[in-house]
Amino acid sequence: MINHVSYNQNYPNIFATEQKRLLPLVSGKVQIIHIGSTAIPRMSGKGIIDILIVVPVENVAVVSKELAPSGLFLRENAGSSGRIFFSDKPLGSSDVRFHYHLVAEGTSDHLNPIIFRDYLIAHPETADEYRTLKETLAQNSATSREYLEGKAEFIQSILNK
Repeated sequence: MINHVSYNQNYPNIFATEQKRLLPLVSGKVQIIHIGSTAIPRMSGKGIIDILIVVPVENVAVVSKELAPSGLFLRENAGSSGRIFFSDKPLGSSDVRFHYHLVAEGTSDHLNPIIFRDYLIAHPETADEYRTLKETLAQNSATSREYLEGKAEFIQSILNK
């Protein structure tokens, strides 16, 4: 079973505080964007704030090195070869608050999470369907991987629209 929590109205403020902390850590052109369930009003989820860090492709390696000493933990096997994934706690910790997705500008790893987030915000009935799916998966999934894989078809159906 996956820990699942109701939407917290403080998520946007928590994101804004973390965004301010991150901006001075990275050089060059950067966008820091709130994605995932905590960026969608009324959406339940794991309560982990997903942050998309978007940089030009030529700066990905540099920014990755800049983020490493800032207290973030590199997570191997991010599920996408186009993404470098960090969290605020070591793998296996139960109190993770943030996931950081470092991606190259203009890639599907950059655009798809934003398209999905914006679609659900604009279509509350679809967001309700997604919330129901997530709650069912949270109760029936033994692992995070199983939970993520259970959402994949729904997410892809929105991206295909």
